[in-house]
Amino acid sequence: MNAPRNAPTSAKQPGRRAPVWKSARRAAFVAGVAAASLALAACAPPVSQDPSPSPSASQGAKQTAPAPALESFYSQDVSWSACEGSYECATVKAPLDYAAPEKDTVSLALIRVKATGKRLGSLLMNPGGPGGSGVSFVSQGGTQSWGSRVRASYDLIGFDPRGVGRSTAVKCFTAEQTDQARETARLPLTPSDIEAGIKESKTLADACLANSPTGLLQHVDTVSSARDMDLLRAVLQDDKLNYLGFSYGTKLGATYAELFPAKVGRMVLDGALDPALESDAVGTGQAVAFERALDLYLQTCLTDSSCPFTGDVAEARKQLTDFVASAEEQPLSTDSERSVPGSEIVAAILLPLYEPAFAPQLTQALVDGVEHQDGTALLGLADLSAERAPDGSYSSNTQEAFVAINCLDYTHGAGTVADVQARAKALSAKAPFFGPYMGFDDNCSQWPAKTVDPPHTLKVADTVAPIVVIGTTGDPATPYQWAGQLVKQLPGSALVTYKGEGHTAYGRSNECIQSAVDDYLVDGSVPASDPQC
Repeated sequence: MNAPRNAPTSAKQPGRRAPVWKSARRAAFVAGVAAASLALAACAPPVSQDPSPSPSASQGAKQTAPAPALESFYSQDVSWSACEGSYECATVKAPLDYAAPEKDTVSLALIRVKATGKRLGSLLMNPGGPGGSGVSFVSQGGTQSWGSRVRASYDLIGFDPRGVGRSTAVKCFTAEQTDQARETARLPLTPSDIEAGIKESKTLADACLANSPTGLLQHVDTVSSARDMDLLRAVLQDDKLNYLGFSYGTKLGATYAELFPAKVGRMVLDGALDPALESDAVGTGQAVAFERALDLYLQTCLTDSSCPFTGDVAEARKQLTDFVASAEEQPLSTDSERSVPGSEIVAAILLPLYEPAFAPQLTQALVDGVEHQDGTALLGLADLSAERAPDGSYSSNTQEAFVAINCLDYTHGAGTVADVQARAKALSAKAPFFGPYMGFDDNCSQWPAKTVDPPHTLKVADTVAPIVVIGTTGDPATPYQWAGQLVKQLPGSALVTYKGEGHTAYGRSNECIQSAVDDYLVDGSVPASDPQC
């Protein structure tokens, strides 16, 4: 990845989810392809499978094939081979359409780190997104700061969900086209601007349809991925699914609990999404939370003599807003042929809000931009978020997959100028800095596949095993209140609160969180009450 000056060369620090795996929507009309905003086998006898979802499952899952039609998938062998240095990789087949499993298939990529001690089973993991690669998360050291007892007790299994990464993947634009979309993105101001943005969204949709495997765009929804996880549970020869999901991964895990409550083992959901929230409610909650995180950043920045802003937080916010607006009119130059419009500055600002450790890098980048009109460092941060490598390639398809999955999981606007204007106005009133950018997202109104499983309050059987849900009080991407809302939808679940800033908690917070998670995963100890870590 292109790193900004004075910044780490990679966001994949052990235990820190890369900011690209995020669930807030990115700046307006980046043609939907930039990161939309700023996401784990034993020799046992064959598992007795019941691949039919629970009767309480959502309507989308009820339309699935009977269990016998899935037997060949559930009983397939997994062939592991050395990869990525000391890891093992494998590929598993799943039906493209669970309602017609006899037809086309998709490939699911897996990576494994074997348990270092007495093995309890496999621990599947999802780093977020949607669109985050579990294979990359594991291979780039994302599990290294986890508790030693967890690493000793479980085979850590990273997987790329359908549509993502090394699995059968969504494909839209070339790297060059993605660069162009990012560089030409502008905040829509007039009806004609909005109409142009809607046309750009249609261009994206057409490209994704033309370049992705036939039929894939209709089947990358979260329900299908949750069904894939049950298939993976079976082929990994685990009677129950043990799972650790971050951000969007919490929605994936919670969906699994709704579909297969009897198969839930030990499940940790960190950085919770509320599955009942519609897209606009998600965007509003995130935008407001990011506004709070921005104020905290500016407050800290103003205590630093190098900060390019002056006065109090309100004055600094005005100066930042004016700076971004000026870049909308005249993008910043860089030490390359690329330039930096205001939307990319906003993308750069989001990164340290996900992970406060990046705040010093943002401050230096803003110094370069504000005082010297040099956007090189800001572009570096935006590239880091977008997973753009120094050679101009993009190391994942996270950006495309984000759009594809969300368009199936949420209902969306009418795709008219009036509708877009109304939604943007409503969001901007609550989030004056981020709202103007996040409120113009209209990709899904042009998408070639319809919503499969719209947001709903989960109906999870009371017999489901206890699930641990973690919420971070200062989380800008998954606001803390969503954790409480998710707990209410998961009978017998337990809330664990991390009193801190940034996105998610396990692996990046404190001993209290680590102990709570490790004790649960290894010993099955469910917190009797919220430890308030």
